[in-house]
Amino acid sequence: MSDGSEDQGASGESRELPLEEHATSMNIEIASSEENDDGKLMDLSFDCRKGVRIGAYLIEPHAPAPWPAVLMVHPAPGDRSYFLAEGWKLAGQGIGSLLMDAPWSDPAWGTSLTVPEDAIRAVTVSFRKVQRSIELLSTLDDVDHDRMGYLGMSLGALIGGIVVSIDHRLKAAVLMSGVGSFTDVASLNVPELSGEALDRYRSIMAAIDPQTYIGKAAPTQLLFQYGNQDIFPREKLVAFAEEGSEPKKVIEYEAGHYLNEQARDDAVAWLVEALGR
Repeated sequence: MSDGSEDQGASGESRELPLEEHATSMNIEIASSEENDDGKLMDLSFDCRKGVRIGAYLIEPHAPAPWPAVLMVHPAPGDRSYFLAEGWKLAGQGIGSLLMDAPWSDPAWGTSLTVPEDAIRAVTVSFRKVQRSIELLSTLDDVDHDRMGYLGMSLGALIGGIVVSIDHRLKAAVLMSGVGSFTDVASLNVPELSGEALDRYRSIMAAIDPQTYIGKAAPTQLLFQYGNQDIFPREKLVAFAEEGSEPKKVIEYEAGHYLNEQARDDAVAWLVEALGR
């Protein structure tokens, strides 16, 4: 499992993913940059922990600082480029964005879901990397730290459901095509997981499932988006949204798991309104 050494062993006992403060330098390295009429994009990397680097795009709008900013976390398969169109649209509205390479940008990440002990470590490491990306935004002088948001799809939405419920520096979050249980994801991707093995998997993962956290997201504003033709049963998507704390908005689309252009446009418009610019 990628980066598993970053976390301690897992058990079936209830646990709380910690909100950690990082005093260490980000050691940002910029590989390249480009500009257009809406803003400037930088291809960069920064330190996570124990020598692990996180790759990302940072889009800075051509707008007076400080400006709002959104952390964007892609689905699997996918990488940091997945939400580039949304990042540029937000830049045109005076909002910056950080598009990170999530751990599942490595196709091998999926193998960590097979065994629950590995899966719980992988989820914890993913949470910490997303949190570290929020920490990066919170160190940038040009970012309005009171107006930071989140946009995540699929696995990005599951991890987001945990993060927004713990890290209340995020004012608003869009969770696209998310379900409340990592077991549902594993069941879809590991067909042999059934019977007692599935029950054991569910009992181990339950303590850090998004549905355990999402009811505590307030005062963060939430937007849940899902399609009625998803690979996950509709009731799973609906249940996750229903568990979310207020204030929230829920929109269902005539679409599959990766939604459609209308959903992505709605996400951008909602973030612009929620972040106040």
